[in-house]
Amino acid sequence: MLRSRFQRQAPFLNMHDAVTLFNALKTRPILGVTCRGKQDGGGAQVHAILSAQAFARVANVPYFHTPLRRVAHAPRFDRRWAAKWEAAFGLSDCHRSAKGTGKIVTSQRFLDEYSGPPPIIEARHFHKFFDADADRYLPLLDEFRASCPLVVAGKGQTRIAAVHIRRGDVAKPGSEVTRRLTSMDANARAIEIIQATWPGIEVRVFSQGPPEDFSRLPGGCKFYLDVDVFETLRQLLNADVLVTAKSSFSYVAALLSRGTVIYEPFWHSPLSSWTVRSPDGSFVY
Repeated sequence: MLRSRFQRQAPFLNMHDAVTLFNALKTRPILGVTCRGKQDGGGAQVHAILSAQAFARVANVPYFHTPLRRVAHAPRFDRRWAAKWEAAFGLSDCHRSAKGTGKIVTSQRFLDEYSGPPPIIEARHFHKFFDADADRYLPLLDEFRASCPLVVAGKGQTRIAAVHIRRGDVAKPGSEVTRRLTSMDANARAIEIIQATWPGIEVRVFSQGPPEDFSRLPGGCKFYLDVDVFETLRQLLNADVLVTAKSSFSYVAALLSRGTVIYEPFWHSPLSSWTVRSPDGSFVY
């Protein structure tokens, strides 16, 4: 029976299967792991690939790269959109390609029924393994940073706090992701605490929409609205203080950041070094 396109895609690993796979690799030989099958935004796909690279490192198996093929939110007629995300993070650098390397099987098949030669195991992401303990990323973070062209060595003379406020898709009436919208009052509270904690710091707000949408924020903020996505990422991950949104876009920036991260909780766990803010935007640093 011919399987559907959806059935042929790599599966999502739940918590149980992620741990089971990790333990199985201690006794069952494989060629390595790869990540493929996602077609959502660039931040989410980069996060998925970082999770695969980190899982490979912790499990002591090779990582094989599957290049991004389709990335959502592309500008019209930009046929190189996926390639630009690859280049921005150096994803293809120093990693062997999964194509033509060996037999590729899904994580689910490997755990359930596979008995052939050592394969490459594919999954759409390995997030659940790290959501149980995000500090498992730590052994690979310096390598992530070294391979990412967006990371700038050294600091400028101006101290910068970059605040990511997610709007766009989450602000549309009836959006399925409106639960990832943060109130402007909560963002204002976070900025007030930043200005009090780091006097003189320059607060830069990165978001989408007209300036009047941000009138409730404290004075002194500089607004970067609808700025190029890669320039936004560059500024977020190089800031002295980074305030994240409920977004894989800013979560990836936080992983690569060497600064202070003020984390807004959503379904991915924070590193132990991050400061977690409350629903009202407040935090204690």
